[in-house]
Parts: sequence; structure tokens; C-alpha cells
Amino acid sequence: QVLLDETPGDRGSRAAHASFQARYLEHYAAAVAQYRRRLKNTETVARVLSSAVEGVIHNAARRNMLDAPELQKQLGELICAYLSGQGARA
Repeated sequence: QVLLDETPGDRGSRAAHASFQARYLEHYAAAVAQYRRRLKNTETVARVLSSAVEGVIHNAARRNMLDAPELQKQLGELICAYLSGQGARA
């Protein structure tokens, strides 16, 4: 994702990036729809979740922590908690 954002390109590469981004978010939306079926705003939830995951991974990569088991565990717990709606307000 970061490489795609930072790579200079022409219209063709920008179109490919836009296509990738759309499919990328579709996969997140499908996961959200599977686990949080009653939501009407799955696209927004998918964007928040994908941004959170991207942020954690990006910062872990900068800190050379991608292989840290505790980081992986915490990220998994974050995703599960968000998808299950734990802590969600009514």
C-alpha cells in the first residue's frame, strides 16, 4: 500500500492503483459484513479497520517489529474486538 502511494506514475498506474484500492476495501467490507451483519455502514467500518491495520503495520515496519509475537497478538485482538463489536456504543 505505501509503495503504491509513494510511486510516481502515469494515468495507467493511477488507474491500477485506484482499482487495487477499491478491491482492497471490498475485501475488508466483506469481512466486516460477515462479522457485523447488522451494520448499514460497512464501508465506513471497513475503511476504519483497514486504516488501523495499515497504521500498525506501517509503524511496526519502521520500528523493525513486524516479527514481534506480542505485536501480532495485539493486532489480532484489535481486529477481533472491532469485528465483534466489543466496546461498541449502542
